[in-house]
Amino acid sequence: MLTLKNSAHIRSSRNIKGLHACPSSTGLPMSHVDGMRMARAGKVLAAGQLRREWLADLWMEHLKRCGQKRPF
Repeated sequence: MLTLKNSAHIRSSRNIKGLHACPSSTGLPMSHVDGMRMARAGKVLAAGQLRREWLADLWMEHLKRCGQKRPF
């Protein structure tokens, strides 16, 4: 019999919605793990957006210091 110890053994585990929300083998609910994963993903997306805005502002300041106009 094949035994899966965790979701890493499932090739498409990243595509399964709410994979961690099902009860574990101990019977304890794991929905909090799925919620924490979603919260972390939201924080990463927000940080990425802030970084892109920061880099765009730096680039525009650089262009102003160089006396150039916007390239687009």
